[in-house]
This record gives sequence, C-alpha cells and structure tokens, in this order.
Amino acid sequence: MGSDGELISVVGRDDPLWELLPTGQKGEEAEPLISAIVRRVAGSWGLDGVSSFDGIETAGPPTTGSSALERVEKLCSSGPVDPGVLGRIWETMMAPSTRQSRGAHYTPATVASEVATLALQAVTEQFSHSGSTLDAHNLPTIWDPSSGGGAFLLATLEALRTLFDVEPYELVERCYATDIDHVALALCDATLEIWCYGKARPQCHHGDALLDEQPSWPNFDLVIGNPPFLGQLASATTRRGERAERLRVAYEEVSRAYLDDAGLFLFRAGQRLSPRGVVALILPVSLLGAADAHPLRQAMSQEHHLETLWVDSG
Repeated sequence: MGSDGELISVVGRDDPLWELLPTGQKGEEAEPLISAIVRRVAGSWGLDGVSSFDGIETAGPPTTGSSALERVEKLCSSGPVDPGVLGRIWETMMAPSTRQSRGAHYTPATVASEVATLALQAVTEQFSHSGSTLDAHNLPTIWDPSSGGGAFLLATLEALRTLFDVEPYELVERCYATDIDHVALALCDATLEIWCYGKARPQCHHGDALLDEQPSWPNFDLVIGNPPFLGQLASATTRRGERAERLRVAYEEVSRAYLDDAGLFLFRAGQRLSPRGVVALILPVSLLGAADAHPLRQAMSQEHHLETLWVDSG
C-alpha cells in the first residue's frame, strides 16, 4: 500500500507488458521510452515527475515501444503502480548479451523480500548486541553496492515500514546506492523517490563499487543486494585490462584468477560495515567450495561470522 493507504497495482509476470517491451534497444532509443514510463508511474502517485530523471529527459517522445507505453498508461489509470516494476522493465529492455556481460539480472520481489526479512532479523540482533535498539528513532543505514533498479532497497524499506511507524521519506534518507549503469541507478533513485511521494531521495553514486571509494559515506548497518555474477571461466564475463589489474591490486588478499566478481563484492561489503553491521547478499554457491574462493572464505571468517545461509533450491 502507499503511504496514504491507497492500494498499489502490482504488474505480474503474466502481464502483457513484458511481451510489448522492445528488447535490445540502444541507449538513445531506450532512454526516451524508460523516461516516459517513469513519468507515467510517477503520475499514478500524483507526482509530476522525479528528480533523478532530469538528466535523462529528452526533447521528443519515444520512437519505439508505443504499445508498451499504452499498456503502462492503462495500468496507471487504476491507481498507484508499484514503482519496483521500473527496474524489471529496464532489465527486460536490455539485450541478452548486455545482461550477461554486466551480470545484470532482475531479482523477483518475493526473493528480495525474503532476503530483506532475514537481514533485518540479523540487524535487530546486532543492534541489541551492541547495546542499542533498532526502532523508529534508531534506523539502520543501508547500502546496495550494485543496486540495479532498487529491488533490494525497496524490499528493505517496505519490511521496515511493517515494523515501525515511520514516514517513508525517513527510511529513504537512510539509503545509499551504487551502480555502473547510469539508467539503472536513476531508476533506483526514481523508485524510492516515488515510493515516498517525492519527499526524499537516496544517496546515489554512479560508478564501480569495487573500485570507486566514497569517503563521505558512512559505514553501513546493512549491506544488501544481488551483486553481478561474473564467473571467470566464461569469456563474456572475464575480468580484463586496466580494471582487472586494479582489482588484483585492491583485493590482493583474496583475489584469485577464478574468483567470481560476486566474491569481491562480499569482501567489499565486509570492509564497509559498521561495528553492528550485517551483510545480506545473494552469491553464487561456488563461493562455498571453490578453491580460488578459499582466501576469501578465510578472510571473511576472521572478521565476521555466518548468521544465516539461504539456498535457492529452484
């Protein structure tokens, strides 16, 4: 539900929208369409627009996707549309090769919600162990280092709202997001801005969370998300060039030739935790046993302990 009690329309997997969206679009073709969709979804919440798309606005209407836009307009005519749909729309519009090379895959809301619930249980315990209490006056700082469209941040905020009587904007103000895809990051920003009726925005940084330091940001009470799975045995996802060398130097303690980039995100998350912080990431199961992940497992076990392990059996 929205903060004023209105029911939110959720766009199901069987909705015709997904068949109408043009896929494999180039940036100059895709951005006008996603920008128009964002405006329609924001309008369903009574907003004229969202600040995060000021730099992505275009002079003219989209040249592709008219049927998809019409479907979105119809959905929005019934009331507020779940802004979490924006990230999935963008992922659907990407070319499959782009999704593979970036490790960019949409996380279903049900999965994000399950992870967020488990994470907040651990955060509550960590706050208690540190002598404080997680409550409406002591909310966690939250970072998604590969935010995509913001599915995990949104799920975490919705879980926090079920626990505490706080205004949505107070929760959004505690959020931080990083992503290398500037449109995905803008969609994350837009999703949370719409969710709190335009009263706040998360702190966002367009860049590589593994290499781009944000010294003004705090250490976090919760690092949550689904980092890109970039296995080093497939040519499309192998680390190359200058970035590969920078990662090798920056993560010398744990980096090995066949360690998935997701493992580096786990290590990075551990570096950015507050003393009472929790990491909740979806990771490839290979990190539990791969030989090249052994230094990572050893380093993480020296500084942290495993609280919960959830394995997808699907």
